Amino acid sequence: MNDSIINKQRQQIEYLLNTPPAANYDDKMLSHWAKYVCVLTSGYIENAISHYISEFSRKKAHPYITNYVTNSLDDFMNPKMEKILKLIGSFDKKWKEDIEDYVEKEGRKDAIDSIVANRNQIAHGEYVGLSLAPMINYYKKASEVLEFIKIQIQKQMSKD
Repeated sequence: MNDSIINKQRQQIEYLLNTPPAANYDDKMLSHWAKYVCVLTSGYIENAISHYISEFSRKKAHPYITNYVTNSLDDFMNPKMEKILKLIGSFDKKWKEDIEDYVEKEGRKDAIDSIVANRNQIAHGEYVGLSLAPMINYYKKASEVLEFIKIQIQKQMSKD
């Protein structure tokens, strides 16, 4: 898979998480930093899932089907785990079950759902009491999920 765009997004987020904010940032400014990372991470999740599914379709399906899948993914937004699992389950029930089992462990599902819920509140100007420490944890869990999904898709792509 050519993941260059996805990798750039991941690198941008990790740069922000690994680069300490200015020493004079107060808690309010650090919260805004965390909110910015949250919005970027939500977009990263959307784009990564769409990219992985599109690549799977390109490799395994007729071009007409690939066009349909790719165009359908244009509307793939606010990817809470239920929505991600529904999308994946539309391709393969077993694939969905394996991913579902994985995300239920170690707070991975909750992390993705929290990222998306916080992103929606941020985007609509609502109060979000998000700090950097939980956001770092959410990001790590979301990255684990995306890597697991990517590996599952690559396994499916290598079949046949």
